[in-house]
Amino acid sequence: MVEWDADPRPPTRRPTPTANDPTSVPPAFARLRVWEREGERAPHKPLLVLLALGRWVSGEQGPLRYSDVEDPLRNLLTEFGPPRRSHHPEFPFWYLKNDGVWVVSPEAGYPPRKGHSSPSARQLREAHAAGQFTPTVRLAFEKNPALISTIARQLLDAHFPATTHEDILAAVGLDTDSPFPAKVGRDRAFREAVLVAYGYACAVCGAGVRLPENTKLAPKPEAIKDWDKLSADEKKLFTRQMEVFAGFGEHTDHEVGRLVGAIEEMGQLDNTLFVYILGDNGASAEGGMVGLFNEMNYFNQVPEELEDILKKIDQLGGRNAYNHYAAGWAVAGDTPFTWTKQIASSFGGTRNGTIVHWPKGIKAKNEVRSQFHHVTDITPTVLEACGLPEPKEVNGFKQRPIEGVSMMYTFDDARAKDRHTTQYFEIFCNRAIHHDGWVAGTVHTHGQRVLVLQL
Repeated sequence: MVEWDADPRPPTRRPTPTANDPTSVPPAFARLRVWEREGERAPHKPLLVLLALGRWVSGEQGPLRYSDVEDPLRNLLTEFGPPRRSHHPEFPFWYLKNDGVWVVSPEAGYPPRKGHSSPSARQLREAHAAGQFTPTVRLAFEKNPALISTIARQLLDAHFPATTHEDILAAVGLDTDSPFPAKVGRDRAFREAVLVAYGYACAVCGAGVRLPENTKLAPKPEAIKDWDKLSADEKKLFTRQMEVFAGFGEHTDHEVGRLVGAIEEMGQLDNTLFVYILGDNGASAEGGMVGLFNEMNYFNQVPEELEDILKKIDQLGGRNAYNHYAAGWAVAGDTPFTWTKQIASSFGGTRNGTIVHWPKGIKAKNEVRSQFHHVTDITPTVLEACGLPEPKEVNGFKQRPIEGVSMMYTFDDARAKDRHTTQYFEIFCNRAIHHDGWVAGTVHTHGQRVLVLQL
């Protein structure tokens, strides 16, 4: 039986790049020979090259000992390779030399192994084996560092789904927009300095991001522990969960930015009604008290233990996880309200900020609107902005009247009187009604309570 990770073909060497032609270097990496099975391509050699490129730009331009890259490469294979019970980083480390871009020292002197043409991981470690790019490749990188970005992008496009590219670059410490290492982490002092500089207010609309000192928050659910009462393991796991969520937020922001940039390149951004709703509901508490590695366990009523998730903490946010943070983060994310998603009778479960951008249609700039509106008001807003009537019939089918009102009346009048005056909410019997600035609601999930408050 042939190992997926192995290179079972004869160790004939591929055409090598020439010293006097740097343009031959990228094609040499494009010709990497990888093992394929049933439409899957082994990513082992590409991941080793990307890891070595990351080490190169970080200053490690000499030989890389196998013992130093064994665990990082195994982690990359676990994160971005096909699911396997075990991974073998020794195979790409050894067989990459057959592609004419990599050399291993020592190349000979390893005890023969039955059924294998390569040394074992233990033999590589004991021989202090080291690998590095060939002299020609190293010289090309020294003369033209931009080749590193070209090759990295080339490998990503050829061997990995686009959705994993940024994760892989971050994992190996590369940035394809620059031949220098990607920055990892953020300076908390810098963040605080930015907040101080802007007076703890949004730089766009001026809305405050810090609650007044005497603000009385809604009570926290009793089941949610305070941070200082968590165990060390809980803090470790919960910190990682929020780091993953922050990465998701950053990714979303980046992708929305790409959409905005594309519309701008078309010359249509100023005349595009752009409505950005910051979520589809309140933050979700479906992760339970410790979170989930696989959210489907929640729907199948399969509990997960803290210890089990900790064993896979490095996989959170990756392709092998369908993770969900602990309920405490949902409560924190829904501040200043008490409840979360599924509790439709609380604004913590339903309220989301919304950004509307349309320079050619809105005279006001960088302002806040506080009128009450619901997601059903988006379509009427778009129809009014386009000057279109509400459709009464579509393809011969009569349509129910749209249960919403346009928000356009608020665009240039911050003090306009609310037009969406009544709204009903309900999920799993947790129901509420809003009318003329008042809200009445019940929370059946946690014992019946009747809440009446004025907005």
